Amino acid sequence: WFLLCFADYDDLRANRDGLSSQLWKLCFQLLEQEVGQPLQRMALGLFGRLLSLASQDLPDEFCSQLKDNLKREDFCKTMVQALVYDHREDASVGGGHDAQW
Repeated sequence: WFLLCFADYDDLRANRDGLSSQLWKLCFQLLEQEVGQPLQRMALGLFGRLLSLASQDLPDEFCSQLKDNLKREDFCKTMVQALVYDHREDASVGGGHDAQW
C-alpha cells in the first residue's frame, strides 16, 4: 500500500539510492514468484502505477527493466496468468469473491 500511494514521478526521476530500479525489480519479482492474492494483486497495482509514472517522459534508463522483461516470453505469460488469476472466482480466501467479469 505504501509503495502504491507514495511512490511518485519525482521519486523515480531523482532515483535516490536506485529507488526506480528497486521498485521495478520488486514488482517483477512479486509478479513472477507470488501466485494469488493479496501479493499478486499488489504487484499488479504497482505495475500499473509504475507504468503510469513511466509514461510521463522519464528517461529510458528508468524503464530499461520494463523493456527487458516485456521482451521475455515467460514474463509475458506470467503477466497474463496474473491478470487471469486476479479476475477469476476465488472461494478459498475469507469467503472468497465472485469472478470480476
